[in-house]
Order: sequence, then structure tokens, then C-alpha cells
Amino acid sequence: MPPGSSRHRFLVSLLNRTLVRTVIPSFLLLVGVLALTVGGARDSRSIEDLRKAESALNQTRLDEALTLCLQVIERDSKYAPAYYLLGTIYEQQGSKESAKQALLKALKLDPGHLASHLKLGTIHLQEGDFSSAAKALQTAATLGDASGASQYGLGLILVSKSKYAQARPLLLAAVRTDPKNAEKLFALIAVELQLKQRTKARTHSLQLARLHSGNPWVLYRLGILFIQHQMLDDAQAQLERAATLLSGTTDLKGVQLSDLYLQLAQIRLTRQDNFAALQYLEKIDISKLSPELQPATLDLQGTALLALGRVAEARSKHQQAAQFDSSQSEHWEHWIWTELLTGRTTKASSLAAEAKKKWPRSLPIQKLASLVEREHSSERAHVPFSDEWHVKGEGLVCCPCAVPCPCRSNGPPTAGHCENVGTFRIETGHYGSVTLDGLTFASAGCTMGSQVAPSVLYVNRETNDDQIIALERLYQSFLPLRPILFSEVRRKEILFAKGNDGKAYEVTIPGSLEIKILRQTDDQGRPLFQTAAVDYFSNTIEYAKNVVYRVFDEELQLRWDFSRRQANFRVFDLQSKMYKQGMMLVQYSDGSGSFNKRQQELIQAWRLPVLHPVPRSSRPINQSPRR
Repeated sequence: MPPGSSRHRFLVSLLNRTLVRTVIPSFLLLVGVLALTVGGARDSRSIEDLRKAESALNQTRLDEALTLCLQVIERDSKYAPAYYLLGTIYEQQGSKESAKQALLKALKLDPGHLASHLKLGTIHLQEGDFSSAAKALQTAATLGDASGASQYGLGLILVSKSKYAQARPLLLAAVRTDPKNAEKLFALIAVELQLKQRTKARTHSLQLARLHSGNPWVLYRLGILFIQHQMLDDAQAQLERAATLLSGTTDLKGVQLSDLYLQLAQIRLTRQDNFAALQYLEKIDISKLSPELQPATLDLQGTALLALGRVAEARSKHQQAAQFDSSQSEHWEHWIWTELLTGRTTKASSLAAEAKKKWPRSLPIQKLASLVEREHSSERAHVPFSDEWHVKGEGLVCCPCAVPCPCRSNGPPTAGHCENVGTFRIETGHYGSVTLDGLTFASAGCTMGSQVAPSVLYVNRETNDDQIIALERLYQSFLPLRPILFSEVRRKEILFAKGNDGKAYEVTIPGSLEIKILRQTDDQGRPLFQTAAVDYFSNTIEYAKNVVYRVFDEELQLRWDFSRRQANFRVFDLQSKMYKQGMMLVQYSDGSGSFNKRQQELIQAWRLPVLHPVPRSSRPINQSPRR
């Protein structure tokens, strides 16, 4: 393994971390000294001086330890423990070649000197000479090493060869021998995570955290390790504990409190929890971060602010990030976008032109420049971004998923695809000064997950241009971090009919689609299967019977039939402030497979209903799609 390789760096980092330094316990040295003094007569002065040298070494008085040790060797050149101690001192001073020569001399004098084999194996490990390390450590194990150091080292060598399954038993044995050694525990946890043994890794991480509950460096390292394996809940818990311990104290061992806050903010941003992310970001002392992290942190602050609808503040942060490091095109993209969102189209146009010169081959810059030019037109400029809005009405959505639809509880589609249609009727509403009363529209495509903009938007024939732009701005409010464009808008006759009993809903767009659902309610008209849900218009939906769900738009080449699959219904009363205040479950979607911690907290706080398993008699019959 080359010394500069990633695996070599990983092993060296394991060996050199100062959390709990992995060194040969001092009692081994004493064992070596006493063993040899029994075998032959030794000058009592030499024994005493060697013990003094060992004491000085343990107190890191290296010069004193070296002087005493050399004096002993000068008097007794065949004293193996003295050469062992000399090698240990040289190793502490960073003179590894001298250390190896001294240890080899000790082993020449006494081939069975266990501590020398262990120390020599450790040095070889640090240098990346795994063949020599394995030989020395295996000899130590054969000689009866009871410290676990040889097993630990041999385990690390197997890690270097990606033989994690073979490494784990050795590391586990090392931990059992020395259960309070943090480095051995940490290496075991890292290997178990590589083997996808998350339950075992969690058990050992709890053991490590309990043993070092007051050490933020241990908790920080655990948190970073969990991040690397996408175990964000575990990472967040450890990093928050580390941050609590570090609060009000000086930074520890190269870990700054600002670094911790940045890691926690990134976890929260991954979970779309922009409120919590911003709280951490605002605690960061930018000046204490490395130069490369400072503009990145400003950019993250802008992203969190923008997601919360605080556009003007976001623009300022993105501007600072772009000006701090003008070489990053992504910072410029964010700056231009927020200039556009704040209505500063002239400034956005100027920046876009400059960005095109700086990055002529950047596709994102080219797309953004085209968008700026589009928004600069007079017919769009008078319907501003980020205006206040309020809509009330009802809507229904059909898709091919099972019931309950996993997309609605923060998971992926049942079959990996989601050809859905959402049809909505706004009874009363407005976007800024644009009235949306009576607007009926249908969005077809894959609007769950990261794709918010529909593939096609159908609006009723009488819908004017301002209303279409306002509707696009409304969708933009759902996800303000990137442009939302309606690529296809079709004005058509939309028949949105509601049965007299309030249960049957039928939607027909001649030549394009047909939907019929039946709401399931009790005798009092209350929904039977209402539940908290990830949805852009409401935090709750109710599952309905999907009677007919067909799309047959030949012009747009959309054709599918998922009748008798999933259907849901919602009544909505939605305002822009609900997104700005982080009140929508959809704002925290991360696709983790079920409601995440933040979503569960909101569900409990607002006492939203949670659906129990749907009775089989009420479930739709899954059929193969007819396309």
C-alpha cells in the first residue's frame, strides 16, 4: 500500500489520533525489565536509572529520559529493556529509524521481548509497512500478548486490505481485552459500519459514548463517522452532545464549536429543516472557520433563509459568498437567482451577463441567464416573485402507488415511478393583486419528490396570463431554492363535478384525462381514512376510492391507466406565511422512507391524525398499468 493512499491515511489517522493515545501500556515495559533482571545479575544502579528514565518518559520529559537511558546502555550494553526504552523515546521524538534500530537491538539481545515486538509493529504500521508490521505483531501474539495491542494492529492491517469481515473478530477481541480504549472501540465501530452491521455499531458507539461522555472530541468523531455512513439521526445526537459540552469553553484539539455547528446545520439542511439549520448557522463565528469554509457557510445561510421565504436576507448572504470567493460559479448562480426573486431584474441581468463571460461553458449559468431574460419582459415583471398569497379550495390526486401512498409519508413511490395527476379547484384566492377565484387546474407528471413543476399544466379556458404566472409563482413558493417553470400549459375545458352527496368527484378534460373518485366517510360525513401527509396544499389528506384514473393525451404522448389504484382528497386553506413559518410537512421531506423526526414532532404538536393500516376491503386492487 503506497504511503499516500487513502487507506494508508485512514490507518495512520487511527494510529495517531490523540483521543486516547494507543501506546503500549507502561506496565509492559516494567514486565520486560523485571523479566530480564531475574534471568541475570543486573547493576542495581542501572535498574534504578532505567526506572527513572521510564518515569521521565511517561511525564514527556524526553531529553531527561534519553540521557538516563543512554547512561544505562553505556554501563550495560547487553541490557534489552534499555534498548526497548531507547526505541520508545526515539519514537516519541519522531526519529522512527533510530527507534527501529534500537528495538531491533533489543530483540537481538532477547528475541522474546514482547514489548519490543509490539512497539516495532506499531511503528511499521504508522509507516505503512504492513508486511513487517504483521510479522512483528503476529510474533507478539504468539508470545502471549494480553494487552490486545497485537490483535488491534493485525485487525488494522486487514482493514487496509478491505478485509473487514476478517478484521472484526480481531478488533472485537482487542476491545474485550481493553474495553475502555477509545481507539480500539472506534476502529471496531468503523469496521462494523463498513459491514452494514448498524445495530452492533450502535451498541459499541453507546459503549464508547458512555465511557467518554464528557469528551466532546470522542462525540465529534462519532458524529462525523455516522455522517459518512448516512446515519444522520445518530450523527446529529452525538454532535449535539459535543456542542453542548464545548459551549462556553475553548475549542478542543482542533475541533472548533463553529465546525460542530456547521456539521449540524448541514444535517438539518439535508433533512430540509431550514429553521433548525439557520439557528446553527447563526451561531457560527465565520472568522474562526478556514478561508474555504467561510464563503460556503455564507452560501448555506443564504440557502436556509431563502427556503424560509426571507428573500432579501438570503440575497445579502449569497452576495457576500459570491464576492468573498468569485471563482465559484455556484455562488454566483445563487446570487443571481435571489436578485431575481427580490425583483431586481436589472441587477440580475447585469450579473448574468458577467457570469456568462466568466463561465461560458456552464450550462446552469446559461439556463439562469435565459430565465433572467424571460423574467425581464414586461408581461411577467408586474406579477412579482415572493408576493403574499392565500388560496382556499379542494383537490384530488391519483397515482399508481399502493394505499397508503408511501410518497405521502416521506418515502419513495411503491413501484419506483409516480405518474400522478392532481386536480384542484380554488374557490377563493389571490396571489398579490391577481385574483384566483374560481380557478381550476390539473397538473400531470411526477410532482412528488424533487420534481415540483408538473410536466403539463391544464387550466380552464378562461384563465388569463396573469393567473398562469401567479400560479407558477405559487408553485415557486413551494420550493424557492430553484426556478420552477411550467414547460407545457394547455388551456382546455375542465369539467370538475361534485356529487350531491359530497362523496363523488369527477374530473374530465376532453381528449386528455378522466378521473372519478369516491370519498369514504362515516354517517356524519367525516372522512374514514384521514391522515397526516406530505403535500404541497395541505398537511392532511384523506384516502378515497379510485374508480377511474386514465390519461390519454396523444398530443403530449401521455397515456396510462391506473384505475382502482391510489386516490386521495384534501380540502385546503393555504397561505404564504405557512411556508415562511415552516408549517408544512412537505418542507421537511428527505425521502428517508417514513416521517422523519422533525415531521413527527410537527404531527404531534399539531395533533394531526395518523392513519392506521387500511382495511383490506377498502384497499384498491393493484392491477398492471394499461398504457
